[in-house]
Amino acid sequence: MSVTRPVKLSTMNENLGMKVEAEFDLTVPESIEEALEFFGSEEKLLDSIQSDIQQRKLNAARPVLRDAETEMDWAAVATQVAEGYTPGRRGGFGAVEVSEDELSNVDSADALRALLAAKGIKITS
Repeated sequence: MSVTRPVKLSTMNENLGMKVEAEFDLTVPESIEEALEFFGSEEKLLDSIQSDIQQRKLNAARPVLRDAETEMDWAAVATQVAEGYTPGRRGGFGAVEVSEDELSNVDSADALRALLAAKGIKITS
């Protein structure tokens, strides 16, 4: 049996030159079986799930890149943050890890700051 969820939609209507907003209810599958029926095949359902997970991971990485205060390897940082994202955990992320090898290469406060920034840790004053 399907379930009904409230949603909000807003979009710019170019023909009217105005923002259109609506609140209404949508019916969505309540089970995997219903989702399979909706998508028509397991392959299409899996593709949808993978696309959703990919978008969630990208959305997790976006603020780190947007708020960075130093130059860094953008792809490496985005990959690390995106791959560290797991919904359900507080904040969506597990604890950041730094290996002993990485720490042994730190020989100054600036090097430590660079390492922490590369790990996606925001340094505040």
